[in-house]
Amino acid sequence: MPIPRFVDSYREGDHAWLQHLCGSWNGPMQTYFGPGAPPVGSHWQLTIESVLGGRFVLLRYHAELDGKPHEGIALLGKYLLRNTWEMVWADSFHTGTQLMFNTGKGLLPEVSGQYAVPDGSPDWGWRTRLELNAQKQLIWKAWNITPAGEEALAFDGCFSRT
Repeated sequence: MPIPRFVDSYREGDHAWLQHLCGSWNGPMQTYFGPGAPPVGSHWQLTIESVLGGRFVLLRYHAELDGKPHEGIALLGKYLLRNTWEMVWADSFHTGTQLMFNTGKGLLPEVSGQYAVPDGSPDWGWRTRLELNAQKQLIWKAWNITPAGEEALAFDGCFSRT
């Protein structure tokens, strides 16, 4: 099967789907500080813009979490040669000074990566999924994955266009 060309993907493929995300969004985000822990609610403001001729989208967000300012960025794209979604993500709360590199295959952006923990134990995994629901809301979810492979919801947001 031939590799799709960028121009075709931008017109009617994954890159076209990414362009549908562009704009301003806001909504509630629930953050979970461990399996079974009650969620901590916050309100996020998110902007998504097309960059580098539509090859990628840049997500920027800010919020207040536990009374402290919180902001982050993510660069998301589809690598056509390998048919993989790729994301690099950093924020002032989850990643510290690390850039988290994430990749994944699938119809929608669902990517996984790893991050180091301060106590020196094995790296933990991280899985992120973005989707548009039937109401045209942006759903952004992420899960922590223990070194043993157990998953727990880390955050869950539902954003509407502003």
